[in-house]
Amino acid sequence: MHSAIPAQGLRVSTVFFTGAYVFTVLAAVFPWIPEGIAVPFLAAFVAAELLRVRALPMMVGCAYLLVSVVLLALGTQGVWPSFLSLWTAIRKTLPLLVLFGAVLWLQKSLAQDRAFGGLGNVLARLRPGTRTLAMSLGGHFIGGLLNMAGLQLVLSLRGSSTEAGLARAMTLPTARGFSAAGCWSPFMIGMAAALTALSTRWGEVAAVGLFIGLSLVALTWLWSFASTTQSPLAAVSESDTPPLAPPLFVVLAAIVLVGTPVLLLHELASLAMPVAIGLTAPIVALLWYRVRTGRRSYALRSELYFEVPYLRNEMFVLLSANLFAVALLGHAPQILGWLEAQAGVALDAAATPAILVLVGTMLAAVGIHPIAFITFIGGTFPATPVEASRALVALALAVVWGLGTMVSPISAVNMIIARSLGESTFRIAWLYNGAFVAAAACLAAAILVLVSGFPGFSGEGT
Repeated sequence: MHSAIPAQGLRVSTVFFTGAYVFTVLAAVFPWIPEGIAVPFLAAFVAAELLRVRALPMMVGCAYLLVSVVLLALGTQGVWPSFLSLWTAIRKTLPLLVLFGAVLWLQKSLAQDRAFGGLGNVLARLRPGTRTLAMSLGGHFIGGLLNMAGLQLVLSLRGSSTEAGLARAMTLPTARGFSAAGCWSPFMIGMAAALTALSTRWGEVAAVGLFIGLSLVALTWLWSFASTTQSPLAAVSESDTPPLAPPLFVVLAAIVLVGTPVLLLHELASLAMPVAIGLTAPIVALLWYRVRTGRRSYALRSELYFEVPYLRNEMFVLLSANLFAVALLGHAPQILGWLEAQAGVALDAAATPAILVLVGTMLAAVGIHPIAFITFIGGTFPATPVEASRALVALALAVVWGLGTMVSPISAVNMIIARSLGESTFRIAWLYNGAFVAAAACLAAAILVLVSGFPGFSGEGT
């Protein structure tokens, strides 16, 4: 539940957030606009809302900040390099701010459409196994194309179902399917970060990544039969089930309306996925809201005006995590030297990617954001004695991101799920997803070991 906040504070925060959103998008579209213009706006937003951050995100973010300050103090010679590190961390957080803003536009517009509630009611009355498969596949492929906006789109299918067990039974498979898409989708932040860090082309990892992603969806389906989060709904006769076609048609139309311009902007205009979604989401949301509800767009804008500041928790944690990643990368040579001095660091091509998956997932579970792990491994890989191929290591890092978003209590995905279910991110990450992610990490590691002998993954280290 949201606590009461003075209206003036909301207005100031919304202005700062909007400035960061708009200038980030404009800088990506028009090269003559420096991206740095958006940095002070994000800093001002976090500063204005800092005292209203919830207790757990505040503790996690402050822990990142404290460690980052220590790392920066040990690795720099003055205030200016530390300021540059902070500036870099804020700049790396800007695409995430755009994604969160776009998600909010779609959420507030589409969730008020009765068709989404109608389809959600149909899915809620499916048998648990069928429902789990439908939600996880929807999250996997729609989320794989539209990133977190796609996740929110599928989550909207819960419609009017408010019973806690049913809400979890529909939400968790969706989030797990979405996170598994990080193993193959080039539109996911984790895959993009991994490919960039290892200088690898997407085509080198796409096929194996898709196989791992679908294997995790299958595991989600199998897991549902033993899960305690399934709804205890009684069996419903087919005649009692609402018609599926009308709401499904509307939902598919929304997906096409959102997805087509996003993909065109991404492929033809070479815009990054967050920017493409950031351009598309407000326009589609306003049009959809006006046509489907018959209400003036002012009502939607007013609702968003007062909702934006509640993104303070997500932004504070993500900014702190990015600062930690930047500070940690400054000590990469020393850390690498310590690791190389330990016994058993030099691993063969088969074991290295699998161990990266297991270690990276474990670190994510204890609060180390996957971006820090990806940045560090990507920055140090050329200097390591590891014999695994770049493509396989990049794929392993993408898998770490996908699994890490499920089990990390500070991941953006779990923050969205926590807001949707009204529960703690720690409960979602550790209680609901902990055992599942442990099994998923072992499955993904086993697949990486098996494919390490395939052509292209033989482990030349280049």
